[in-house]
Amino acid sequence: PDGLLNAWRKQGNKATVMRRVTGMMDEHYPGIMEKVLLVNAPWALHALIKVVTPLLPPRIVQKIQFVPVDQTPTRLLEFICPEKLPSFLGGNAENEEFVPARAAALLARPGTEVFIKAGCIEECSLSLEANDEATCSVFVEGGLDIMLDCCFVDGEGKEEIVPPARVIEKDFNFTAMKKGELMLRFDNTYSWVKPKTIKYELAKLPDEVQRADGDAGYAG
Repeated sequence: PDGLLNAWRKQGNKATVMRRVTGMMDEHYPGIMEKVLLVNAPWALHALIKVVTPLLPPRIVQKIQFVPVDQTPTRLLEFICPEKLPSFLGGNAENEEFVPARAAALLARPGTEVFIKAGCIEECSLSLEANDEATCSVFVEGGLDIMLDCCFVDGEGKEEIVPPARVIEKDFNFTAMKKGELMLRFDNTYSWVKPKTIKYELAKLPDEVQRADGDAGYAG
């Protein structure tokens, strides 16, 4: 589909695109938006917002918020009653009433697939230089969960980035302050019977995006 993100990728003069979009919002839809809560947002959207933040009117910037996965139900229920919110976002409504294709879409996610036997552990890593920014996305198929943790290892020791927790899906970004390895660990030792199929992405953000983040003066 020819949405905003695709138009952004195709257009060389990105500042012009966003000034045009925000100008339209300002002219035709003033004061309509109360809050924009972005949940389960992919790294590409994070990068896009970082780049365009300086181009947006301050009153719009104040309304846009990225919501961490563990805070999604609490934040959404501040504005939406449970009966009008699908269960995968923390409400009481049936998912199929809102997003009938959600299951198929999740299974079609891109990324590396790893099969973890019951009672086993799998690890993967990503080498980073100082100031590199990495993004990670994890999804467990079949509605199961996995014990996930992440740490950064360098010559001086190990720093915990994501504490151990059982998750169905998880997304996060990390910026390295020094050279080292970002280590991702999938622990299925608590399961005696069920193997798990994991789809994950662990990658360094493109230099173009990182430079744009720096130009925008945004601290994530």
